[in-house]
Amino acid sequence: MTTLSLNAVTFVRRDPDRVFRDLHDPRTLLNCVPGATLMRLTGPGSFEARISFGLGPFRSEYKGKGRIVASDPLTRTASLDISGDPSVNLATVRVHMTMAIAERSGGSEIDMSFDIAMSERTWLLANGWLDPIACDLLDRTTRRLKQQLEEAPVMPLPPAA
Repeated sequence: MTTLSLNAVTFVRRDPDRVFRDLHDPRTLLNCVPGATLMRLTGPGSFEARISFGLGPFRSEYKGKGRIVASDPLTRTASLDISGDPSVNLATVRVHMTMAIAERSGGSEIDMSFDIAMSERTWLLANGWLDPIACDLLDRTTRRLKQQLEEAPVMPLPPAA
């Protein structure tokens, strides 16, 4: 297995509780990942998706399933697991993502960590290609996340019962 760990932190001018709720919506989350497409929702916090990524003309598409495996609204932390379908992908891919959202003056700080494991059949990517592709994808995802969350209209919360 080839493994890679990535971290990103970004600031968003939005209420941390709202950011936490928004990031539990697979549509919102996948819309922030360049090349990702939500194929279908399969249940609360679970989905099927595909992602196309690469370097220049060398592109690869992966299909897989994702689901929220842990969520704590009190601490605003959550984990998401994504696994590529080995029957349709070049390689077996597993991603474990964790996020923590903290209140900061004027908004929220989003701290994300990604642990990515890919089977050895990806030797071409492992030979110096994986790091720049993954880092570029994380950088673009972080910028889109910030943009999408800050530009989304703020809807009033329903009145308390």
